[in-house]
Amino acid sequence: MQPSPRTLQEYVTTLAPNEVLAQAKGFFARRTPLYRLTPAGAPSITLRVEMPEVWDTVRIVVSAREPLLTVKVRALEALFPEAELHSDFVLKFRGWEILDEASPLSELGIGTGAILLLTHRRRQPVR
Repeated sequence: MQPSPRTLQEYVTTLAPNEVLAQAKGFFARRTPLYRLTPAGAPSITLRVEMPEVWDTVRIVVSAREPLLTVKVRALEALFPEAELHSDFVLKFRGWEILDEASPLSELGIGTGAILLLTHRRRQPVR
């Protein structure tokens, strides 16, 4: 079986390797929006929230003492602004629904680099 010709992308450039790396970092930083819930320089953790219904993600910088509900509401505002009730959605961490949304992130074991899944509480029909 022949691999698809679209799976490999090559580009020849005259840029130095560090310039190529800087441009790649800039490209990927622009792709995923960043929402900062703490002042710059304050102790914080960076999370990624994914929502499969809209095929999108957002990065959120937040204090580890912040309740999970704050992250959920901000992620919903960014990814699914037409949501009426945040209680219609769940946040999952490592495949499990987080039931106590009032708990601080640090008590839930959520740290820098964690990926949270935000999805409808009940499955939606596909049309």
